[in-house]
Amino acid sequence: MVTNHQHNSVTMKRIILNTVSLAILLTAVACNDYYYPDLSYKGPVLIEIKNNQFQRGTFVRVLENTEFGREVADSLGFGTPAGQRDSFLVQLIGPHQPNAVVVNFSIAELPDAAATPPIIGAQPGVHYNMITTGNTVTIPAGQSSAWIRIAPIRVLGAANPIQRRRLRLTLTGTAQGLGISPNAANFDYTIRD
Repeated sequence: MVTNHQHNSVTMKRIILNTVSLAILLTAVACNDYYYPDLSYKGPVLIEIKNNQFQRGTFVRVLENTEFGREVADSLGFGTPAGQRDSFLVQLIGPHQPNAVVVNFSIAELPDAAATPPIIGAQPGVHYNMITTGNTVTIPAGQSSAWIRIAPIRVLGAANPIQRRRLRLTLTGTAQGLGISPNAANFDYTIRD
């Protein structure tokens, strides 16, 4: 026969056990939010141009990489300009889009007479050819990136053996009205003899 004292003792043990279990459960839930916070991007959907360290289809000698620029030699060092090409990552910031995103870009000469040695503006057909046709690149539906491709042209017999030529790629907008990241809209590309 169970006495009233034994019954109270069992009930008290159950209450303590349930309280401890609840405390452990609440601590685990709180720690889960602490250790595994939601890091998903909550801002607007934007497009940016990046200097991807693992360029797709890059066959040039990279002399310098920065966050928003690259300087390359116009030859691979094998004495031939054949097959040279480089690429720039255009990336979607935010969730993948259900439809293709058409990104517009412009290319401008970017001379700097004060640089040592001076930098002249890179001219299409003289210093580089665009492999990407037109002034748009398309990020496919459900994807997060696309590539702008360029082919530097080796200038043989240049008067200045360390002449540099530079252009700036600028993302100008999208056909779908998505924004361009103000911090990553430009990419400077320098071609060095």
